[in-house]
Amino acid sequence: MQRRSKRVRTAPDPQSAGVDPGSNVDIQGATSSKKVRKKAAADADGSKPKRVVRGRRGQLEQMSQLPLDILFEIFGQLDPMDILNLTRTSKALRNMLMQRSATYVWKNARSHIPGLPDCPNDMSEPEYANLVFYPYCHVSNYLDSEDEKLQALHCRLGQANKYRDTMVNAHTLRQYQAEKKDLQGSALDQWCIKRRLQYDLWLKHAKLCEEWNQNRNEERSSWGEEITLLEAGASDEEYQEKQRLSEHKLVKQPKALTERIWNNIKDTLVDFMEKAKARRLVILYKATIKKRGQVLAAVIDTYASSQPLHSVLPSVADVASLPAFRAIIEDLSIDEAITALHFQEAMNDFPQIVTDWRRSKDEVLIKLINDHPASTAKATLATLQHAGTFFKCRQCTGGISYPRILVHHCATALDWNDRTMINDYFKNLGCKPWNYESSVVRYDHRASERAIRILHDCHLVSDTLSSFDLDRLDLRFECLKCKSPEQGRLLMKWPVVVDHAGHHYENSASGSIGSGVIEVASLDSDESSLAYLLDFTRISPMSRAWCHSHSWACLECKTRIAWSTSWEHLNEKHPDLLPTDFTEFEHKTHPDRFFTLHLDASRHILCAPIKVNPRNPVHGFRDAMSFYTLFCYNEGALEAMSQEMAQEFLSVD
Repeated sequence: MQRRSKRVRTAPDPQSAGVDPGSNVDIQGATSSKKVRKKAAADADGSKPKRVVRGRRGQLEQMSQLPLDILFEIFGQLDPMDILNLTRTSKALRNMLMQRSATYVWKNARSHIPGLPDCPNDMSEPEYANLVFYPYCHVSNYLDSEDEKLQALHCRLGQANKYRDTMVNAHTLRQYQAEKKDLQGSALDQWCIKRRLQYDLWLKHAKLCEEWNQNRNEERSSWGEEITLLEAGASDEEYQEKQRLSEHKLVKQPKALTERIWNNIKDTLVDFMEKAKARRLVILYKATIKKRGQVLAAVIDTYASSQPLHSVLPSVADVASLPAFRAIIEDLSIDEAITALHFQEAMNDFPQIVTDWRRSKDEVLIKLINDHPASTAKATLATLQHAGTFFKCRQCTGGISYPRILVHHCATALDWNDRTMINDYFKNLGCKPWNYESSVVRYDHRASERAIRILHDCHLVSDTLSSFDLDRLDLRFECLKCKSPEQGRLLMKWPVVVDHAGHHYENSASGSIGSGVIEVASLDSDESSLAYLLDFTRISPMSRAWCHSHSWACLECKTRIAWSTSWEHLNEKHPDLLPTDFTEFEHKTHPDRFFTLHLDASRHILCAPIKVNPRNPVHGFRDAMSFYTLFCYNEGALEAMSQEMAQEFLSVD
């Protein structure tokens, strides 16, 4: 191959080559024949050749040169948003459409929108079209949803919207301030009356616009792609996935459906609808199982309301796994509505079901103790019920005593791991049987060992001592290692003291907490009063610890709920119990009037240690209120409230 030099060659002088300078002969590639022909054509007529544009670009370039009557007739068939877009395409179109003579074009475009109120007197037609149809917020310049396109109308009125408490149009505010700046007396009163009348007109017009927007959204929600499935015999249930159908490439076409077109697309769409029907039936089956599980849960709650407080009952999934209940939930037709009456016969044996379930779970827990490598003596039911026996959850921290472990939330709740591995039946119910496949509950040997040592040091040794016995005694335990002259005595209740002692147990070089670290506290009257006040402060409903767990139980129906829904529960389920003058504020300040802590309340959070120092209670109040939502990111407010509470306590004799 011949080598080509990359250096630029210098064209020889035409005269030296014997060539006429005016000729079009190409010399050494200096001027291509194509370029020469173009130049010659340009020299012939004395003008530049027209620029060739590929495709359809530039075909509307001369639109503005059409007669105005033809243009306005065309524009009159468009919608207001289309006219707005035209005004922003070129200066010529903008100048044409923004003239007063083009007002009727905007009115014709607005007439295509049914029900839209007329343009207000203080706005021009383009301004009104921009206000109503421009898809961006006129305040924040963010893209609005369909339901928020008219929020700018409220901006004109100074009304509240969903994002701000108040919103005032800055331009209107400056205009009003300038108008009334030099007005006084009757002139100012007349101005105020005039503006008030104008405001009333704005308000009336804005309400009309809101009604129009609401009606338009309702009409749009009822629109759907109507395709007659000829020869397919499809029912109305197939239209549950109308969104997918309307977006199908064979359906989303800008032409009418004819019999010929249908025959061409019928097989594809019928297959599409058969798959959609299968998906819909699966979704309907899951929703049916979930709904029937909720009916069963209501039946169990009705039974629980007749039992003593803190009764231990099986979960919905445990009951739903029994053959008599599972047949009702799973085998009956999905078209049949299930009510409490369907479970009535099966519930006749429910007391025996509870007894058998409780016995089987006790055996599981006893086996967990006996199978632990550190266990020495054989565990029995008495071992299970002892205050020194603790279990642990795979997710929670801290020991869990018996029988709380039987109603522990994590033992029956689905986590992300369960949603991919657990049985579909329980997944549809939204819960799982207690300790399903032995995946949650473990025996906590270390916590049990600490508990036995604490009970021995506090002279509470008894083979029959249970956690309920310690609750009835209402004992407070003190950690002598955490005692501080400034912050005071660190007091706690059972079983919080077992978790607290674990810190000293793990940090001890000998592996033991030693004797005399934990003892039963003996309090004087001032310390007892402060301890009671700090307990009440810590468990106040204002603490965010209540918002994230179902830690309360209704004293009337025994239902387990979160505090955030307790007021609604009272008004909906037990309105007859509420006195006429009982308010939500009194409900918050007296949380134990209609509710009590559930057996599975997160005591490691709600009954944490308290710092008792009657002479300087600031530290105790600060620690007790540290979980309050009000002080979550405001240390200064927390400190100020702690000081105020401390002064209030010290001022009481």
